[in-house]
Amino acid sequence: MPWTDNLLWDAAIEADPQVAIGIGFPGPDGECGAEVLYRPGELLVERELWEAADHPLVAELRRSGAVAIAEVPRNRRDVERAEAASDLDLQLVYVRRRDPLGLLRDARDAGILDLEVASLNHVIAGSPQRHGGCTQPVPVGPRDLVQIPAGGEAGQNVRVGVLDTGIVEPAPFGTDNRGPVDQEVISTFPPGPYGEAVGHGTLVAGVIARYAPGATRVVRRVLHTPGGLADETEVAAALRQLPANLEILNASFSGFSVDNADTMQGFKRAVQKVQANGTLVVAAVGNQASESKAYMAGFPGVIGVASVEGDASSQVQLATYSNRGGYVKLCAHGTDVVSTYVTGQARVSGTSFAAPKVTAAVAAIVSRDHVNPQDAAAKLLAGPVAVPKAGVFVDPQQLPA
Repeated sequence: MPWTDNLLWDAAIEADPQVAIGIGFPGPDGECGAEVLYRPGELLVERELWEAADHPLVAELRRSGAVAIAEVPRNRRDVERAEAASDLDLQLVYVRRRDPLGLLRDARDAGILDLEVASLNHVIAGSPQRHGGCTQPVPVGPRDLVQIPAGGEAGQNVRVGVLDTGIVEPAPFGTDNRGPVDQEVISTFPPGPYGEAVGHGTLVAGVIARYAPGATRVVRRVLHTPGGLADETEVAAALRQLPANLEILNASFSGFSVDNADTMQGFKRAVQKVQANGTLVVAAVGNQASESKAYMAGFPGVIGVASVEGDASSQVQLATYSNRGGYVKLCAHGTDVVSTYVTGQARVSGTSFAAPKVTAAVAAIVSRDHVNPQDAAAKLLAGPVAVPKAGVFVDPQQLPA
């Protein structure tokens, strides 16, 4: 089906009072900065410097009425977010009298900007197209249903994390006959306030179940509905709660940083902690047809996945909507993917559904060859079909020897 923006999802993000939308800093060549999402009034500040207050940028923050959110939490969610930041040696602060993006711009103009010291509390999204997500799912009829096994050899004894919107319950893919599945779920799927984002995690988990049915899916909800959003501290908190023995983590969400570089301090440090446990992170690059780096796909060591279309043997090409660039390592078919939905199955397009194909392929090689996930990914990276700006093509049904 042709790509169409999910306008309801766009509207949900733009109407969210906890999300601000701005334009990041221009690049070194003067090109326009990427559109960034961030928490209004919030910054993440290096904790040691915040407490010392001897950095000119921190001093400017304090003159602008910045206070540590941990000292004046508005609700329990603030407490949890501040704790997650503190665990990363960061202080989550609220700037009472300034827009944080404008403050950082002024600091740049004054020559005191240091994004290693203070940066936006960026927001990432699972959707929709304008903000990096997928098309609206279209339920499929009986003739188009795909087989999603309740178990199998591919991915056996491999634990795969799925960080997303959670999955609906009862999930429309089989779990009872394939061993334990650790998961957080959305119990019901009422219409209206939950919006399209509720089914996103179910679609992603279903792709993994389809191509690596033997894997244990460890599902955690991090993206909040209706917009399918989370900020850096919320992602950090969710990553901290994941079990340390995950082989692979699938992240079908993305966002741009204020300076088109890996200066999302909370996000970056949280990902590094997960990687230190030996977990391979696979992330969708997003769907804005942009060459700006999307995160977490753009962080070092993360396998960024683009979406392609066409025949694997001769006509594979980058999907028009997919983000792209030299940082993208692998790609898979992400258009017209059929997977599990809130009821039955649905057809959907986006890099969100290319990424779990790569995740499943890595899991299948890990179980088949008894190797670690990094070595399994290396086999995929050595594949024969490379797509310009999209990396090496992966077909989870035709794994390399």
